[in-house]
Amino acid sequence: MVMAPLFAVVVAILTALEWDFLHDHGWGMLHDQSSSIAWPSGTADGRYGWAQVANFALLGLAVLGLAFGLRHVVAARPRIAPILMVGMGLCLLAASAKTDEGDSPTTWHGYVHAITSVSLFRLSVVTMFVTWRWLRKHSAWSGEARVSAWLGVLALAGLVVDMATPGSLAFCFYLAALLGWIALLGRRLVRASREEATT
Repeated sequence: MVMAPLFAVVVAILTALEWDFLHDHGWGMLHDQSSSIAWPSGTADGRYGWAQVANFALLGLAVLGLAFGLRHVVAARPRIAPILMVGMGLCLLAASAKTDEGDSPTTWHGYVHAITSVSLFRLSVVTMFVTWRWLRKHSAWSGEARVSAWLGVLALAGLVVDMATPGSLAFCFYLAALLGWIALLGRRLVRASREEATT
């Protein structure tokens, strides 16, 4: 619940602090002049890169915790969605490996980041739709089910438009949808856990 918005705040702060570094490598929010660096991953290559490395790792741990918590609280079967969330968490942990500058990876950590990032993009969208199908079987989670579906559509649209257009604006929609979804489920999980503790 906390880590998703915190991830966004850290990305925003690092983008501001490393603005010149990012632009020197051709990056732009609305345009992309043959950028040799990916955003927001590329902020890990800047002066304050350690913060983005930790940011990815902590979000990965949070998603793992979310997966285990939902599996415990939501009784509906089959429980494929939490398994996919574990995959997302592991991808985020692995994405804490620094990306490489340039069009393609050249180091082991660059390859790890590239592979896990692409895997995360695809897996996250699939997980959001699978979660929608899972949660709609549980009446108490019907609201979260509907929101999962809508945010899944927004995340998919953001990725598709991002691939077709320069700049990172469309990717922001994907990122906002993903982080909003994680925060929403985290908040609902905390409430459900408290209700369970009082009964």
